[in-house]
Amino acid sequence: MRLDDIEKNYRLGTLTNVDIGKETDIYIPRIIWTTDANTLSVQRMNRLQNKVELLFANATDGSTKVILTEEAKTYIDIADNLRFLAANKGFIWSSEMDGYNHLYYYDINGKLINQITKGNWDVIDFKGFDEKAKMLYYVSTEVSQTDRDLYSVSLDGKKKTKLSTKKGTTDASFSSSFKFYVSTWSDANTPYVSELHSADGKLIKVLEDNKE
Repeated sequence: MRLDDIEKNYRLGTLTNVDIGKETDIYIPRIIWTTDANTLSVQRMNRLQNKVELLFANATDGSTKVILTEEAKTYIDIADNLRFLAANKGFIWSSEMDGYNHLYYYDINGKLINQITKGNWDVIDFKGFDEKAKMLYYVSTEVSQTDRDLYSVSLDGKKKTKLSTKKGTTDASFSSSFKFYVSTWSDANTPYVSELHSADGKLIKVLEDNKE
């Protein structure tokens, strides 16, 4: 089904019920379209919040299939890190399955291809994926638990580069093309400094240094 067909059905008031299972004591914390216009992703979580399932729903008939299941002894934290690659090339998923929050690459059928980030530190914020360059951008605690640094890494987990250069807290907002980003940096003694960078971390311009 093409996207314009879905829009047409929506205008006509056509509704499709998605099969989320017989169990009613559950949560549906996230619903996201995949890059296939006929496939909707649904995350289903049990009442104890220690099991989450990623379902793919057929937008035409509402049928679903479980693509990925993750369980923990305690609690699973739901994040907004799920990204679907173009042309059904798979998806990026974040998980604390190894004890730390990291990014994983799965094929479209839910088979793990590789763990992208790894180590005794957490990915705090997944900033996005550049389809052309096959590079991911994220903020992590790799340097220390009190620092936040911006990194890039290739989809296969190689070519990792630390883009931030100053000790403290760095965040970033990327352009839609991922060619540029605006970083914001601060530490305990410095208010936020905003800078424009190219994707490789090169400084282009200081936007705001907050000097008195």
